[in-house]
Amino acid sequence: MKIITLNTALFTLVLATGAFFTSCSSSASKVDEAKVNVEKAEVDLDKAKSDYNEEYAKFLKESEEKTAENERSIAALKSESTVMKAEAKADYERSIADLEKRNAALQIKVKEYKNEGNTQWESFKREYNYDMEELGKAMKNLTKNNKK
Repeated sequence: MKIITLNTALFTLVLATGAFFTSCSSSASKVDEAKVNVEKAEVDLDKAKSDYNEEYAKFLKESEEKTAENERSIAALKSESTVMKAEAKADYERSIADLEKRNAALQIKVKEYKNEGNTQWESFKREYNYDMEELGKAMKNLTKNNKK
């Protein structure tokens, strides 16, 4: 009877020791795996930052080109006001001043943009492009109204 109890105790001790060492090596491998995942995430983050910086630089350049084109169009619209009657000319010049303010506001908006995440960036671009499109429509409508 004593031998069976002793064998059972010895067997339990061997199992407990095996389980202890198995769990230790499992934790160590989990730590190593976590380190690899962290390193991969850091590389992915660096790439995402680099991609964002490239995209933002491209967007900034394109927006500067658009606002410069708008400035040229507004200057052309201003030159048309010289042949207008006084009543129409005052309204026309107010409209042009509004277009200039909107164009300048869009320019400032792009330069002051701070990245707050991908969702905000996509939303910002969509809003900016919409505003720029609306400004272009307003300039076209101004010339249509002028020619009528």
